Amino acid sequence: MTTLTKTTHRLSGGHSIVLQEAGAGPAVVFIHGSGPGASGASNFRQNIEAFVAAGYRVILPDLIGYGASSKPDGIDYTLQLFTDTLLEALDLHGIAEAILVGNSLGGGIAIQAALDRPGLARALVLNPRVMLLDEPLEGLAPIIVEELLAALRRIIREEGMSAILVEQNAKKILGVTDRAIIVERGAVVHAADSAVLAADRAALETHLGVTDQGPRRGGRAKG
Repeated sequence: MTTLTKTTHRLSGGHSIVLQEAGAGPAVVFIHGSGPGASGASNFRQNIEAFVAAGYRVILPDLIGYGASSKPDGIDYTLQLFTDTLLEALDLHGIAEAILVGNSLGGGIAIQAALDRPGLARALVLNPRVMLLDEPLEGLAPIIVEELLAALRRIIREEGMSAILVEQNAKKILGVTDRAIIVERGAVVHAADSAVLAADRAALETHLGVTDQGPRRGGRAKG
């Protein structure tokens, strides 16, 4: 069984947020839902070992009003309160970038956190039918890129998850998607089946600067 390390952060408003964690690697923040007995560790207990074994740093916060965190009376437990206190706790914990996994209430908090702090969320996983990833391959070592692409293929092809991927590495990402849209300055300039675009050298070079030798300049494609 994975051992969790507990940290309590005192926030500027006087409340305390408790986070438990395990593992090392890219941070994954699991944001629990509401209900009696809800907490980070209890709600995601079946996910911890798998993510640690896969090379992730698992962060399990107890939201304000839940678990071992402060449960102040006489205040409105709004989405913004949950989000602000979570973000402050993550700042104090040194988390500048993370994959956010949210369930139920936690899904709403993850979305609000990504809106309030665009640089924080590397990806959102909201227990949904659709997955959104923004430049998931950026800055990764080649071997990790291939492992991530294999995982994406499995999730999309075998598990039937729909996905929207925004990525500059067009040639890599076209191999795991069905449809590609190229957006420049907010406007769609090209749309085609991914396999068709991957074989269209003229379109790749014109819109994304991709040649047989690789990219000449930056470009972003949605798949």
